[in-house]
Formats: sequence, structure tokens, C-alpha cells
Amino acid sequence: MAYYEWKNCFPSDICPIFVELAGRGSRLNEGFYKSIDEAAEDLARFIENRINECEYYIFGHSMGALLAYEIYYKLLENKAKLPKHIFFSGREAANIKHTRIDIDSYDDDVFLRMVSLYGGISSDLYDTESKKKALLPALRADFKILDDYVYQEKKEKIKCDITVMYGKKDFSVNHDNAAQWKYHTDRNFNLYKFNGEHFYINTEYPEVIDIIAKV
Repeated sequence: MAYYEWKNCFPSDICPIFVELAGRGSRLNEGFYKSIDEAAEDLARFIENRINECEYYIFGHSMGALLAYEIYYKLLENKAKLPKHIFFSGREAANIKHTRIDIDSYDDDVFLRMVSLYGGISSDLYDTESKKKALLPALRADFKILDDYVYQEKKEKIKCDITVMYGKKDFSVNHDNAAQWKYHTDRNFNLYKFNGEHFYINTEYPEVIDIIAKV
């Protein structure tokens, strides 16, 4: 749903496929992922089942950027067709570790205040107890697997071009730690900065799509 506005903005020769994570939308009855590795394995299978001989790209924002990184190596391990290009958005390079207090130590209100720093989630989505109850499990599950993620050096670098994007007012990403993505590929590397905060993609998506379409 976060990418709903994108679907009609691509050129006719690009077919966007929006990936749904376990525990959301049509997969609401499935359990949340217990680790980034589990999520990457699941989403790599999703890609393998839908990609034949056509060229394809992977775009991941925030947690999705880390998933995109690990998905690539799951596809490589499975000897599947690899993407032509990967777009990492709204996240520092995979080798940079977040330092946060254990997510389980936050009560709901403190946790939501922390999440609100990233923007992108209107307060009216959790202004009642019933809304909180619906929203919090997925958010907590996401932050938990991010906090538990342990980077492991890969045996080889990514064998495709990569593009990195971030919002210039994003408190969680800056030029230096976004630029470190270039050490994860031995192909071409591009870095773009946009107006906005962490969820700059909510407003700047036409420009983002334009960059994707031109690679």
C-alpha cells in the first residue's frame, strides 16, 4: 500500500511488482518474520517464482533496503536469475550497525514516539487503543529483526549496478554512511539525495521513478 501511488507512473515497458511481507495485507494470517534471513529467503522465493528470462530490478526502502541486500545473496545461493540493478533507499550501508536500546524495553507509547521520528506514519493511525493494537505488532516485529541483524561479510560483491537514495533531512542516513554502499559492489554506483526526511519517497516518488526508468 505504501507504493500504491507509484503503480501508474512507470513507463509502459516497466511492470512494477509490489512485494507483500508476511503478516500484512493478503498475508495477514501469516506469522511475522523472526529474522532478516527468514524474510530474505521468503522474498527471494517470491522473486524466483515470478521472474523468468526478463530483466528485473529490486527496489528497497528503509528495512526494505537491507532486505534487498540479503535477497540478492539468497538468489545467488539458489543460482537464480540475478537482478540487473538494485536500488537501496533510506538506509545506510548494510555493514553499519544501528545502536539502539533493545526494542522490547520500550512501552507502547515510548515506542510509537520513537517510530514517529522517522515520519511517514500519521498519528491518526494510532490515536485509539484499537488502532494501536492493529499497528504495533508489525512495527515491533520489524524493529526487532532489524535490531537483531548481524552483518556478515560476503564472499563476493554484488555483480550488478546499484543506486542509493536518501532524504537530506533523514536523521538516520547521511551522505557518508549512504556512500558506503559502494563498497558492496564491483560495478557502477550512483548516489542521489532528495528533499525530505526518511519517507521522502512519499512525496518525491515521481523523481525516484524517473531515475529507476532511466537506468
